[in-house]
Amino acid sequence: GVAEDDALALRWYDRAARQGHAQAQYLLANLYAFGHAAVPEGHDAMRLAAQWYFEAARQGHMDAQYSLGLLFLAGSGVTQSAAEARKWFDRAARQGHADAKAYLKASARR
Repeated sequence: GVAEDDALALRWYDRAARQGHAQAQYLLANLYAFGHAAVPEGHDAMRLAAQWYFEAARQGHMDAQYSLGLLFLAGSGVTQSAAEARKWFDRAARQGHADAKAYLKASARR
């Protein structure tokens, strides 16, 4: 019912994320991770994404946990760490995240 506006979405997600809303934190992280948000001067988009994924992940948001695991696996916005990636994949998988389960199953076969 409204025109798509990434800048306006960013403002609302940022407002809700700063109030601790896990879904808003996850969506804000996605805006940064996928290049749909203007990055403040002197900041790195993937680092901002990682920070917001972490905030949502620590509240139990399984999609954020999986996304944070991917960032640790790739070393994007964070220091690369297979152990840290696995920790977040494990948390997401325990909540039923299908892709996290598939990753853990595939990595167990190696």
